[in-house]
Amino acid sequence: TCAIPLCWKLTQDEEVYDANNLWNIIDGAADLYLEYAFVDLHTARYINADSIEVKVEVYRHRSAEDAFGIYSQERNVGYHFIQIGMQGYLQQGVLNFLDGVYYIKLSTYQMYQSGQDALLMIGHKLHDHLKQSGSLPKVLQLFPATGMVPNSEQYIAQDFLGYGFMKSAFVATYEDGGSFKEFIIETESPEHADAMSTEYLKVV
Repeated sequence: TCAIPLCWKLTQDEEVYDANNLWNIIDGAADLYLEYAFVDLHTARYINADSIEVKVEVYRHRSAEDAFGIYSQERNVGYHFIQIGMQGYLQQGVLNFLDGVYYIKLSTYQMYQSGQDALLMIGHKLHDHLKQSGSLPKVLQLFPATGMVPNSEQYIAQDFLGYGFMKSAFVATYEDGGSFKEFIIETESPEHADAMSTEYLKVV
């Protein structure tokens, strides 16, 4: 197996996307990304002598929590999860993973094993290059393990349960005699938590 950059040609797109032009590349999803403190997006393509092409999108967010948030919105509990960066999943022709403040998406039209191998090789090289460290948000460790659906945790940055005063909520799904969700909201102070609870009780 040859390694990057020996057998691969890298073409980086000149345009860098930010909050002003993200709609030009992901029109339907741009608003959701902006909710998670999106900073910028760099795109590129790798191609080798066998004409295997891999598209790379590197989304940078303001914090690791925000990057986890958008990643958690797009993953599905039924995906094939692998250890790359903080976490990733590999599907046919797709490798997406979380790496510190980055959410990285790789894709290829090569549907054979060679395409999957290329995704993994390039993905690991990108992880090495970005030099991110850390883990999934520590607040996730506060959720009880019993009954929790694996990889169901999410971070909701805005308008949790449809209420503007409820922000920055971590949520997990449980199957234990029925399906339900538990959530944790970190607040600035006990007073802030009390005020949020008061507002919530007014509308339920």
